[in-house]
Amino acid sequence: HYAPLWNDFAAAKKHYDPAGILTPGQAIF
Repeated sequence: HYAPLWNDFAAAKKHYDPAGILTPGQAIF
């Protein structure tokens, strides 16, 4: 479902939230 955008999303997530504080405990990123 998200495959076409997933790489861009993952890169943005890593850039803007390197510590993973926006999704604590979820471990999906």
